[in-house]
Amino acid sequence: SDRGPEFFFLYLAQINLLLMIFNLLPIGALDGHYILPYFLPRELAARYRYYNARYGNLVLLALIGLYVVGLPVFDYLLSVSNAVLPLIIFV
Repeated sequence: SDRGPEFFFLYLAQINLLLMIFNLLPIGALDGHYILPYFLPRELAARYRYYNARYGNLVLLALIGLYVVGLPVFDYLLSVSNAVLPLIIFV
């Protein structure tokens, strides 16, 4: 039988997982920077918020720039996604 639709939806699921994991990075304007301070001691959380507000977007742009020029800075996102994907694929 045709496995095209299965691969298509598997690919969509992996893209969705990658975007979710990327969005949880605790830098810049990503959602992870709202979550991390709740797990840090109060003083460290305040310093994190200060430095992230000041430099977070620059760090995010630098990481994306490094990826664009060919450095594998986001390979761990793919490995996490590959580890989680079999756990959520049940069809």
